[in-house]
Amino acid sequence: MTDNNFSVKTGVPAQRSIRGFADERGRFTGLVKNVFFLRVRGCYDGLSKDIEYLDAVNCLYIRSPELKSISTPEDAQFYRAAAEGMRASGYTCVSTRAVRSGALPALAAQGVRDALGFFTRLTAGVTASMTENFTANLLYRLDCVLMSFRQTYSFEKSAKVCGINIYGTQKYLLYYLLCRIGIDVLLVQNERDIDGQTEGLSLSDSVTAGGFGRCEIPPFAKEKKPESVMPGKKQSVPAENIRVTIPSRPSRAAKPAAYAPERSTAPGSPGILTEKSMEQLAALASSVVLIYNNNASGEPVSTGSGIMIGRDGYILTNDHVVRGGASFSVRVENDGKIYATDEIIKYNTLTDLAVIRIYRELEPIPVYGGGKELVRGQKVVAIGSPLGFFNSVSDGIISGFRSINDISMIQFTAPVSPGSSGGALLDMYGRVIGICTAGISDGQNINLAVGYEYINTFIKGFTGR
Repeated sequence: MTDNNFSVKTGVPAQRSIRGFADERGRFTGLVKNVFFLRVRGCYDGLSKDIEYLDAVNCLYIRSPELKSISTPEDAQFYRAAAEGMRASGYTCVSTRAVRSGALPALAAQGVRDALGFFTRLTAGVTASMTENFTANLLYRLDCVLMSFRQTYSFEKSAKVCGINIYGTQKYLLYYLLCRIGIDVLLVQNERDIDGQTEGLSLSDSVTAGGFGRCEIPPFAKEKKPESVMPGKKQSVPAENIRVTIPSRPSRAAKPAAYAPERSTAPGSPGILTEKSMEQLAALASSVVLIYNNNASGEPVSTGSGIMIGRDGYILTNDHVVRGGASFSVRVENDGKIYATDEIIKYNTLTDLAVIRIYRELEPIPVYGGGKELVRGQKVVAIGSPLGFFNSVSDGIISGFRSINDISMIQFTAPVSPGSSGGALLDMYGRVIGICTAGISDGQNINLAVGYEYINTFIKGFTGR
């Protein structure tokens, strides 16, 4: 008998309810462990009592575990190496901080392989970096959950995890992975259910207990609050106003000629493009969002901005805006709802870019595709939320081009402040030519933006182009 002979079979609790789920125990049939993956949808009288009943279950148990994204370079390096080692083994084995022995390394590797397949199926324009980020974050979150138990989890033990209102694909696939390593999973979806595409994967059973709405969920009395998720690691949120040093030699030569009018390249639309008025450019603020970076308690610790780049909820921002956050709250202009998410779809610390996703249809701003190089003296408009002042608009000019850590950046004079990071830098035709990234704290109106060349490479697959 070897550990690789163990397997998992997903079944349905005899009573398809929260109490029925609580009363079931993982049973072995030979080397096969029977587990349960159930969604209970809607509000009903007695929901809070049923959750308290589940909280008292006599086995390894955790409710609403923290599902943060990787927030430190050390963790990023560790979990990317773990993911690469798993791929090199042909998904036969994985080793992480919490998955090291028994049946778990083989079961977790196989579960990650299948979860990655589902992620690829549900996500448009998947790139290699997206799958790398997804896999590393999946392994990191798996460790976070396993290390939240009061005792070390092993395949032979009975264990249960309850999630409350799980919407995002990445979160849902994490719960699927928990089921694949032998943990019973219950999702209480009282506000709304997973989307139709995700449900179409048929990974979990479901029961409708009432209509969707807000219900009072009792606090988890047994919840453990460790000082940090990973032993010896401290989480931190980077400062918003990054200080940079400008090298003496610019990376681009100045163009002596004035910035010529643009011509349309769209089929059937010949002629010169018309510059927009300041009022027309200011109206594009409806496609720029305010992002709150929240800690593990859901409290905002910093703010930034973001640019709508895809209709399916994709938002471009700076990596440092979302770095270290447990979750994010997104405010959209002329919309009273605050959109919660913890989905960092893609990030690059070198170019300081990241893509997050909310579940709302968006109106993206076009990104400049090139053709004419930007020049000093060219007029620009910046839109963002400096110091939390939602969607402020300012104008200025391109004052130079700089190289910061080998990344070519646009220096501009339009006033920005902490909170503007992740906002849009527009040309006078209303196209994104850069993403506002940093300001020099000791200078006046010396600000920097990552240029459109890096943006276009980074957002391929999100815009539908």
